[in-house]
Amino acid sequence: MRRPIWLPAPFLLCLALGLVAWGGAAQAATYNWTGSVSSDWGDPRNWSPQGVPVAGDSATVSTGLASLGQAASISALTLTGGAVSVADLAVTNSFNWQGGEVRGTLAVPAGATATLTGSADKVLRGASLTLAGSTSWEGEGNLTGGDGATLTNTGLFEVRGDSQLLHAFGNRPSFANRGTLRKLGSSGQTVFPNSSFFFSNTGTVDVQSGSIVLAGSDHELKDGTLITGDGKLRIAGARVTGTGTVTVAPSGQSGTLELASGVLTGSSTLAGTGFLWTGGDLQGALTIASGAQGVLDGDQPKTLRGAQVTNLGTLVWKGTGGLSGGDAALLDNQGVFIATNDAALTHNFGVRPTFTNSGTLRKQDSPGATTFPNSSFWLNQRGVLDLQSGTLSLAGGNHTLAQGSSVVGSGKLLLSGAYVSLEGAVTVSGH
Repeated sequence: MRRPIWLPAPFLLCLALGLVAWGGAAQAATYNWTGSVSSDWGDPRNWSPQGVPVAGDSATVSTGLASLGQAASISALTLTGGAVSVADLAVTNSFNWQGGEVRGTLAVPAGATATLTGSADKVLRGASLTLAGSTSWEGEGNLTGGDGATLTNTGLFEVRGDSQLLHAFGNRPSFANRGTLRKLGSSGQTVFPNSSFFFSNTGTVDVQSGSIVLAGSDHELKDGTLITGDGKLRIAGARVTGTGTVTVAPSGQSGTLELASGVLTGSSTLAGTGFLWTGGDLQGALTIASGAQGVLDGDQPKTLRGAQVTNLGTLVWKGTGGLSGGDAALLDNQGVFIATNDAALTHNFGVRPTFTNSGTLRKQDSPGATTFPNSSFWLNQRGVLDLQSGTLSLAGGNHTLAQGSSVVGSGKLLLSGAYVSLEGAVTVSGH
């Protein structure tokens, strides 16, 4: 007769816990959506192998509609076709989006990655997609949206191709950048076209190569916007509203915000050295900060349409394109305004515009004439006219040389048809 073997209670408890842990340890699984029974994400029969993806698992959807009606978390999601409609899904490791639609609320948290690849369009249908990790968008497929969809980037969103962000249906979608939007690896253009996502920026736009182009519709650059890189953020047909301080090419960095066509409006201050105006309209109130620099260049006209522009920094006017204005526009130069060309400042519409100089208006590097013609800006001269070369010609209209203003340099101030009011002692030297 065998004697029973008695084991100590602590040993039995440890053994039991070990067996439970061994038997209950879940192995990460990969599930492929079949939708063979319904669109219910939570029905195990709709997945192969049968089961429901949970935290730590991976899921692939290639066709049909996978609908999740409650909050959930998985490690990885691959979407190549069909659609996912999720009440609140967190993808904690990697989101690979090659095609198909996202609906509902989907988040990729900090530390995770999202990859948009391939030639198929990716569709946000009324979705809220939050990207807090590292995102890479490459390939030829566009990003399309509608029904009020929102894409919010609070991490790093890298654009490595030249695709577009399209408004395809329903209420306009939006792209809010609160982190870093970076374009690199391509010399082409990433375009927000005439029918596009609404771009709202409070973060960094780092265009390392090529251009990000706001080609249509309305967009906004809000307080805290930083624009850097060797490429350009171009306004080329859009209406862009600036608010607060927008910094372009801060000290020691490159960066360009170009107004090529369309409108820059709002009430904002431009800091940094990278503002380029090659065409289009300025409206609203714009201040060029002290220490900032901007360039007016190219052969296209530049229009102040009721704008109130205050220059506390340095503006350099190049190229053959004229400067026109109306609707009581004001260019208030309290810094340095340099004309290196021979173009004209014309009054084209509405109430006459004004150029007030209480800083330094300088003409240099050209033997020709910068002209205030018969229908022109009113020159309200209260600072220094530094005419280093060529001629500043007041050829028509009425203008003012105020008490304490001065005219210096080897160039000429030519009064040839204008009515000029002298309002006190004006110092003229160097002629």
